[in-house]
Amino acid sequence: METPPTEPVLFLLLENILFYMLNNNLSKSLSLTLSIPILNGRQAADNVKLGELNLRNARLNEEQGKVTLRKEVEQAYYDLKNAISNYEASQGQLDAAAASYDDSKTCYDAGMMNAPDLLVQKNALIKAQSGLLQAKYDLIFKSKILDYYMGIKITLQ
Repeated sequence: METPPTEPVLFLLLENILFYMLNNNLSKSLSLTLSIPILNGRQAADNVKLGELNLRNARLNEEQGKVTLRKEVEQAYYDLKNAISNYEASQGQLDAAAASYDDSKTCYDAGMMNAPDLLVQKNALIKAQSGLLQAKYDLIFKSKILDYYMGIKITLQ
């Protein structure tokens, strides 16, 4: 019985087969690749134009942001003026409702007015007080918004 080949013999055998295959299939050729970017100048010019357009777009976005900010600040100013007017009107309504209630209370105490009519006047007074409070807090809110836009630290006092 034949003994199996040892490792060095196996290595030599594989080496001979490999060289045999390479020698028989070896082709004699030379290959050279040359890449010349002919249109690269146009691509660079296009990239420059694209960069200029991006810069112009960024400047327009900045300008749009400034216009939007100015519009919002002006709107906050007009909202504050409107809130001041509403507060003053609510104060006048409260004064009128309080005077009306006092007159109604005097009439009720003199027996010239019934209780449901007095309660209607009381409800009008309460509604005027509620309106004044709402106008007051709206005024505070609007003033704090304008303070924020002006860079003043927001505090509640």
